[in-house]
Amino acid sequence: FFSQRYLDAWYEIARLLPGVRFYAYTKSVHLNLWKGKPGNFSLVQSEGGLWDVDIDEDQAHARIFATEAARKVAGYGDGGQTDWLAFQAKPGTQIGLFYHGVAKLTPAQEKHFS
Repeated sequence: FFSQRYLDAWYEIARLLPGVRFYAYTKSVHLNLWKGKPGNFSLVQSEGGLWDVDIDEDQAHARIFATEAARKVAGYGDGGQTDWLAFQAKPGTQIGLFYHGVAKLTPAQEKHFS
């Protein structure tokens, strides 16, 4: 979401379509994500952006892990097979995603993702 106005427009669309379930991942945690969010809109904060320090871990959030084992040890749900966790995300939902890029992780990235 590139601006508060754009996010608010999506919230308005969701309010106009109460029978439709909306969900999104976002790194735009600097926006006022929770004000006016309708009940049929699940929002997941994604780590790896410019505003990670502002992520509210009491709300749904996603983290990338270097290995599946690291995800499991951290207690994060598996977000890699389906989007079900994001689709039905509630406050506190922890979604773990396994790094699947083609580039080998640098030692710094390995440390960060672990």
